[in-house]
Amino acid sequence: MDKALDALSGVPVAKVATLWNPWLCPKDWLPWLAFAMRATEWSDHWTEQQQRQYIASLPYVNRIRGTKRP
Repeated sequence: MDKALDALSGVPVAKVATLWNPWLCPKDWLPWLAFAMRATEWSDHWTEQQQRQYIASLPYVNRIRGTKRP
């Protein structure tokens, strides 16, 4: 536990906050962000813009997921 906390102590908090923003998250971390936000599909063949847009839409998708259509 001490090793993990030592490794994290050097990471600026502002940098960590960008990991949860689909528009600021580093490209290499986008699949992990999508997974964390309950993405049901993902493709490495999508453009970076498509990946970011898809992740940005996930909060809305997750709000209505499982609800009955009108």
